[in-house]
Amino acid sequence: VPYPVGNHTADMAVLNMTSSEDLAAAVSRCRVDAIAFDGIERLFWPVYNVSPGVKVILLNWRTFAEWRKSLNDFAPLLLGEVIIMNTLFSPYAVFPWGALLHVI
Repeated sequence: VPYPVGNHTADMAVLNMTSSEDLAAAVSRCRVDAIAFDGIERLFWPVYNVSPGVKVILLNWRTFAEWRKSLNDFAPLLLGEVIIMNTLFSPYAVFPWGALLHVI
């Protein structure tokens, strides 16, 4: 999608200024097989409208409250795993020359 030169507008303003033909050409050039619209839901209808014969799979399987609970339950476990794996597999934690970086 072409970005107007010298114009510092928001993404939605750029999308609103982009014609359907230009959007279709941009999607076509990228040879898109699939798109997950997580976080860019406002782009769904414009892309859908310029994609003839597209197959759509909608996943709406939990509410925000359910997502937040899942995040709160899972995030501490993930953080613990990241810290342990980083300590075990990071070259600077395992090999002695990592300490030399602090001296140099």
